[in-house]
Amino acid sequence: SKRIGFLTGTFDPPHRGHETMIRDVIRSLNLDAIVVVPNMDPDHKPEASPFEARAELSRIAFASIPQVL
Repeated sequence: SKRIGFLTGTFDPPHRGHETMIRDVIRSLNLDAIVVVPNMDPDHKPEASPFEARAELSRIAFASIPQVL
């Protein structure tokens, strides 16, 4: 069976630290895939950019990681 992880966060903006963390988690947990999901309405960051923008930036930022869904 496949090992799939899930990562949520604000990703405002997504950055190299997120990318490094994703790569480390994939390697350390031997994941086949990881689903990255920006929080729709992060309570702790009411000034966050709109969800659609953060989702698109996350897709672009993590596109070089083949396991990211």
